[in-house]
Amino acid sequence: MSAKSANSEKWKDDAACKDVGFSLFYPQIETEDDIISISDFVVKDEVGNPGYYCARCPVIDECLAYSIDNRIVDGIHGGMNEEQRKRLINIDIKDRRATSRELRARRRLEEST
Repeated sequence: MSAKSANSEKWKDDAACKDVGFSLFYPQIETEDDIISISDFVVKDEVGNPGYYCARCPVIDECLAYSIDNRIVDGIHGGMNEEQRKRLINIDIKDRRATSRELRARRRLEEST
């Protein structure tokens, strides 16, 4: 791990979940028919639930940003489940594309004048 990545992940030392089992944030409940969505697992007032730790975490924003920046779509990060983060990631991608198109258009305009 480079020095840059070590510093960029320093926030993990302050995470409320740092001593909690990893599998808690990647829940899968198997039923006879299918696997239940994890959208019901981010409960903020139930001890032992991922949302409980997220709601009390001083680095929740850093955790969410890390998962979005690294396009992590599985599990619970920053108090959000997979479906919620996927929506944010898609919005971020659309915003970046729009900004990129706008910058290209500005460059073309500047070059033509």
